[in-house]
This record gives sequence, C-alpha cells and structure tokens, in this order.
Amino acid sequence: MPDTAEVTPLSTVHDDAWSAPPQDDKLRIFISHKLADGQVAKVVKDSLRLIGGPRTEISVSEDIGFGDDWVEQIHHQLSMSDWLFLLYTDPSMGWDWCLYETGFFRGKTDKKDRLIVIHNPNTDIPNVLTRWKSVPATPPAINELVQQVFSEEPRTHVPPIRDDLGGLDELLRPTIERIVGELGDSTKTYWYTNYLSILLSPQQLDAFVAGNQIPDDAHVDGDAGSLALFGLTKSKNHDYSWKHLLEELDSPEQKAWIEDLAPQLRRDLDDR
Repeated sequence: MPDTAEVTPLSTVHDDAWSAPPQDDKLRIFISHKLADGQVAKVVKDSLRLIGGPRTEISVSEDIGFGDDWVEQIHHQLSMSDWLFLLYTDPSMGWDWCLYETGFFRGKTDKKDRLIVIHNPNTDIPNVLTRWKSVPATPPAINELVQQVFSEEPRTHVPPIRDDLGGLDELLRPTIERIVGELGDSTKTYWYTNYLSILLSPQQLDAFVAGNQIPDDAHVDGDAGSLALFGLTKSKNHDYSWKHLLEELDSPEQKAWIEDLAPQLRRDLDDR
C-alpha cells in the first residue's frame, strides 16, 4: 500500500471500475490499513480466516503485487467485497490511501453498516471517519462484530458462513484476543498461522499438575498444516484429544519432544 496517495473523487471513477457482484457462496472482506500496520492487518486476516474457513476470502492491499494494473486490482477486490474493515491504529500521517479505499467501497454499496472502522478504544477517530460504523477493539465489541459478520448472509440468497458460533467459545475467545491484542491497549502478541493448542479443563489441569503428564482426554486443536503433521485432518466434524495425537507418533524422533513438553509446560505454570 502506498503511504500517500491522491484521493480521487468518486464522481471521476468510471462506471466500469466496479466489478459485478460475485456469483459464488463466499464471504469477502477487504482490510484497509496504512503501510506501517501491515503486521496488524495480517494478524486480523489470519484470525478471521480461522473462523471463516474455506468459504471466507480476505483481501489486504499489501498482498496485491505492484504493477501497471495495481489500482485496477484494488478496485476489483473492493467491488467484490461484502465488508470493509479499516484498521485505525493512531492519528499519525499516512491515511489518505485508506480514505480512498473506504470512499470507493462506500460508492458501490448501499449497506453503510458494512464499512467498519476498528480502532483503539482510547483513540479518537477523525471526523472524516465518524460517518462509518466504529468498533472499539474491546472483547465485547469485537465479539459482536465477528458474530454479525459470519452469521449474516454475505449477499442475498447466499447462506451465512457459520450458524454454530454460539458453541465455539474455545475458537472465538483466542481469535478475539489476538485482534484486541493488536488494536487495543494490551501488549502486542505476534501470532503465527501455524499453531497447536492443548486445552485443559480445570480438572485436567489439576491432574496435570499432580502427575506431570498431559491427560489423554485433553482437547487438541491447531491449524490444518500443524494437524497434518500428525496425520490429523482439520474439520468441524473432527474433535481430537491428546491421545489421538500420541497414537500418530511412530518414531523415536517424533516422540522425543513429547518427553520434554510436559516438564516445560509445568515450568511455565510455576512462573505464572
């Protein structure tokens, strides 16, 4: 994304700059951000994709290669998008291209409430952005936004992406924490796409502390690539336990890190 740009009045944008609405069943989100916030945008993008799955496409202008048709590609992505999220991190310079993107998106949609300004809760947004819907980066507000985005029809006659968010607290909570961690007041934590998580109930945690062993029935989750390393397939129809993962380890090299994992987790708990 260029750090500066001349803002073109929408009245001068030719009609054919807007692409026809997509005819598939996907939800498309465009994330607008200034150049310095590329990492923030990536965290938000990856976090939302964990929830949306394969029917969700998220565009970040930084991902579009520079070239003669760069602006045309931006126009195309904006035209195809169902939502636009503007990540407003601070009042410093460098927002003019984001204002162009929001203006272009607003010109092609009659759904004003789908242009969202996500901002630090203690940062005042400028007057030019107050016409759009503002969402502070707090857990309740981000949770409400996520619920709305994925449970509404992306377009007329296109089914919602998810109808089961009410029972996915274990997925939603860390996802929302990542977004709030980047845009809120907490210390930033950098998350990576590849991850493996072990979720323990209070009773399982007590058993782990007592025996220094991860319980066989502890819930295991991760991204598709990490689960595939253990021969597991990521799907909402599959629910894996620690025992499932151990059963897929078939060599001394694969099992070696398991012996070190429990003591390391215990040390981390003792340091808290």
